[in-house]
Amino acid sequence: MSDNVQSQGYFGKLKTPVGEEGCSEWDSLYEALQAQGLYLNYEGTLVYSDEQSNAYDDALIFAKPFGASKFRNKCEVLGHFVDPVKHYSCVWYNGSDSPMSTATLEEVFT
Repeated sequence: MSDNVQSQGYFGKLKTPVGEEGCSEWDSLYEALQAQGLYLNYEGTLVYSDEQSNAYDDALIFAKPFGASKFRNKCEVLGHFVDPVKHYSCVWYNGSDSPMSTATLEEVFT
Protein backbone atom coordinates (compact mmCIF):
# COMPACT_ATOMS: atom_id res chain seq x y z
CA MET A 1 0.00 0.00 0.00
CA SER A 2 1.32 3.44 -0.89
CA ASP A 3 2.05 6.01 1.77
CA ASN A 4 4.09 9.09 2.53
CA VAL A 5 7.63 8.12 3.46
CA GLN A 6 10.68 9.97 4.65
CA SER A 7 13.94 9.24 2.85
CA GLN A 8 17.46 10.28 3.61
CA GLY A 9 20.83 9.39 2.22
CA TYR A 10 23.52 10.64 -0.11
CA PHE A 11 23.78 11.63 -3.74
CA GLY A 12 27.04 11.14 -5.58
CA LYS A 13 27.89 12.49 -9.02
CA LEU A 14 29.17 9.68 -11.23
CA LYS A 15 32.57 10.55 -12.68
CA THR A 16 31.58 8.44 -15.69
CA PRO A 17 27.84 8.86 -16.34
CA VAL A 18 25.87 6.18 -18.14
CA GLY A 19 23.03 6.75 -20.58
CA GLU A 20 19.48 7.53 -19.54
CA GLU A 21 16.96 5.01 -18.24
CA GLY A 22 16.16 2.39 -20.82
CA CYS A 23 19.60 2.04 -22.41
CA SER A 24 21.49 -1.20 -21.73
CA GLU A 25 24.26 0.52 -19.70
CA TRP A 26 21.69 2.16 -17.42
CA ASP A 27 19.76 -1.08 -16.94
CA SER A 28 22.80 -3.16 -15.99
CA LEU A 29 24.23 -0.50 -13.65
CA TYR A 30 20.83 -0.01 -11.99
CA GLU A 31 20.52 -3.74 -11.30
CA ALA A 32 24.07 -3.99 -9.94
CA LEU A 33 23.62 -0.97 -7.66
CA GLN A 34 20.19 -2.04 -6.44
CA ALA A 35 21.60 -5.40 -5.33
CA GLN A 36 23.90 -3.40 -3.00
CA GLY A 37 21.24 -0.99 -1.68
CA LEU A 38 22.16 1.87 -4.01
CA TYR A 39 20.20 3.42 -6.86
CA LEU A 40 20.70 5.33 -10.11
CA ASN A 41 18.75 8.40 -11.17
CA TYR A 42 16.85 8.28 -14.48
CA GLU A 43 19.36 10.64 -16.08
CA GLY A 44 22.23 8.19 -15.41
CA THR A 45 24.39 10.83 -13.73
CA LEU A 46 23.83 10.24 -10.00
CA VAL A 47 24.07 7.33 -7.58
CA TYR A 48 22.08 7.62 -4.36
CA SER A 49 21.32 5.74 -1.18
CA ASP A 50 17.84 5.65 0.34
CA GLU A 51 17.06 4.96 3.99
CA GLN A 52 13.29 5.12 4.41
CA SER A 53 11.02 5.52 7.42
CA ASN A 54 7.36 6.39 7.87
CA ALA A 55 6.74 10.09 7.30
CA TYR A 56 4.44 10.26 10.31
CA ASP A 57 7.20 9.26 12.76
CA ASP A 58 8.20 12.96 13.15
CA ALA A 59 11.84 12.22 13.82
CA LEU A 60 14.79 14.53 13.54
CA ILE A 61 17.13 13.63 10.72
CA PHE A 62 20.87 14.11 11.04
CA ALA A 63 23.58 13.34 8.55
CA LYS A 64 25.75 10.55 9.90
CA PRO A 65 29.26 11.74 10.84
CA PHE A 66 31.04 9.51 8.33
CA GLY A 67 28.07 8.77 6.07
CA ALA A 68 29.45 10.56 3.02
CA SER A 69 32.78 8.73 3.26
CA LYS A 70 31.07 5.35 3.72
CA PHE A 71 28.77 6.08 0.75
CA ARG A 72 31.71 7.09 -1.46
CA ASN A 73 33.69 4.00 -0.41
CA LYS A 74 30.74 1.69 -1.07
CA CYS A 75 30.44 3.12 -4.59
CA GLU A 76 34.20 2.74 -5.20
CA VAL A 77 34.17 -0.90 -4.04
CA LEU A 78 31.54 -1.49 -6.73
CA GLY A 79 33.82 0.20 -9.28
CA HIS A 80 31.92 3.49 -9.56
CA PHE A 81 33.62 6.71 -8.52
CA VAL A 82 31.45 9.55 -7.25
CA ASP A 83 32.45 13.12 -6.47
CA PRO A 84 31.08 15.33 -5.02
CA VAL A 85 28.77 13.71 -2.47
CA LYS A 86 25.83 15.50 -0.86
CA HIS A 87 23.40 14.54 1.94
CA TYR A 88 19.65 14.80 1.29
CA SER A 89 16.38 14.32 3.16
CA CYS A 90 12.85 14.41 1.75
CA VAL A 91 9.26 13.36 2.34
CA TRP A 92 7.47 11.89 -0.65
CA TYR A 93 4.56 9.67 -1.72
CA ASN A 94 5.84 6.21 -2.64
CA GLY A 95 2.97 5.57 -5.03
CA SER A 96 4.93 7.54 -7.62
CA ASP A 97 8.51 7.88 -8.83
CA SER A 98 10.80 9.11 -6.07
CA PRO A 99 12.24 12.63 -6.18
CA MET A 100 15.67 10.98 -6.00
CA SER A 101 15.15 8.92 -9.16
CA THR A 102 13.85 11.93 -11.09
CA ALA A 103 16.49 14.34 -9.74
CA THR A 104 18.91 15.80 -12.26
CA LEU A 105 22.58 16.55 -11.82
CA GLU A 106 21.83 20.27 -12.12
CA GLU A 107 19.14 20.17 -9.40
CA VAL A 108 21.32 18.35 -6.89
CA PHE A 109 24.68 20.06 -7.40
CA THR A 110 23.93 23.70 -8.25
